[in-house]
Amino acid sequence: GRNPARGRRGGGGGNSWFKPNRDTPATLLLVDRSDDPLSPLLHEYTYQAMVNDVIPLQGDRYTYQAASGANKEKQEKTVFLNEADPLWVKLRHLHIADAINTVLEDFDKFTKENKAAHMAKGGEVDLKQMSDAIRSLPQYTELLGKYSMHIELTRKCMKLHEDKKLEDVSTFEQNMAVGQDPQGKTTKKDEIVGPLVQLLSSGGVEESDRIRLVMVFIITQEGVTESDIDQLVQAAKFTDEDKVVQALANLRLIGVQYKSAPEKPSGMLSTTLNKFPFIKGSAELVSGLVQMPGKSAVQTFDYDLSRYRPPLQFVMQDALNNKLDTNTYHTVGKAGGGGGSVTRAEAKKPSGKAGWASGKQARDSPVKVDKSEERAGPRLLVFCNGGVCFSELRAGYELSNRSNRDVVIGSTEFLNPSRYVESISALHTDTPVPKHDSPEQRSDQEPPPPPPPRGEEDELC
Repeated sequence: GRNPARGRRGGGGGNSWFKPNRDTPATLLLVDRSDDPLSPLLHEYTYQAMVNDVIPLQGDRYTYQAASGANKEKQEKTVFLNEADPLWVKLRHLHIADAINTVLEDFDKFTKENKAAHMAKGGEVDLKQMSDAIRSLPQYTELLGKYSMHIELTRKCMKLHEDKKLEDVSTFEQNMAVGQDPQGKTTKKDEIVGPLVQLLSSGGVEESDRIRLVMVFIITQEGVTESDIDQLVQAAKFTDEDKVVQALANLRLIGVQYKSAPEKPSGMLSTTLNKFPFIKGSAELVSGLVQMPGKSAVQTFDYDLSRYRPPLQFVMQDALNNKLDTNTYHTVGKAGGGGGSVTRAEAKKPSGKAGWASGKQARDSPVKVDKSEERAGPRLLVFCNGGVCFSELRAGYELSNRSNRDVVIGSTEFLNPSRYVESISALHTDTPVPKHDSPEQRSDQEPPPPPPPRGEEDELC
């Protein structure tokens, strides 16, 4: 009879590449979105993250106008940005500037080496070359379409970056998130408010980006007052000010304390981050150096708008290096490199589409896995309750490649910034949430948990 697990979501029968090694159990790390409310708000400039931020997508489907036929007439075309597209896999974790250069260089190489491309340009060919060219024509046409689409998509991203004034927006985000400007000068709240008010009121910055800027300010700055927030909200001139103010108040429901300074890590290279582990005060963090066992330190960012690194990256790094603080990350079962389960918080009912992404490849990928490749240790499985953002997925891929370990990240949903802001806006509680901290409500007092989401249950992958 038919294998009931084959082809079914969650069943292992349909994934021939998935053959777990029972002799080396994986480590499962459970984290919660409230551990880091900042990362999903920031503009990320790797290709996958930028596309999911500024380009309208339906899941992984991208619809655009493509030129086709002899007359180059524009026709609507839909493509899938997933593992079935080798160019997407190659480009998605590159900085957008590197992605543009890479796709142009690869396209130039492709047109020079492909026989069908040579024939299409009118080059002289003999019968054998023509026969080879004809046989390669379907593959040539398919790849030509993919190159054209990615060239168009990267250029569209950069045009939107300019039109939306994202250079200015992202500079403020990065300065607030890392606590320093690109020259290494410490940024302080009182020095940020004035210029931020000017940017919010200047026009040209989309409302969704203005909301994100105010949220980033509240989360990252020490000693935020009601007057500071009111000043920013009035300058931003939101269409529905009451709705935005409620969304800002809802930050309390995910653990943000308006008047509390984010805790600064003493050093990300050897210690696990605490609550609100935003990147401040560490020379190693500011320089972006990450040390892996047996590896030399590597530069993890090259651009001023990409200085921030998601805290989950360093938590995963500590898990790979067996350096997690067991007082914070309580262990169930075996601890250490032999595998086990490491937990941060209880998992809640999924609120969106569940999914997994692996440093080797995503599930159900048509790409074959090289079984001969030896991995340096057991898998690290990470589940983030409340959604995972694309900068965290990219960090998982990078750590997997550097450590030669499988890092698999799953979550209740994959979050783009707009979806994250919508989720915060939709939070509610039966207990009134004060707009700001009062003397009786300090950071040691936990806010009431929101009720579980209502609606149809989603199936966990």
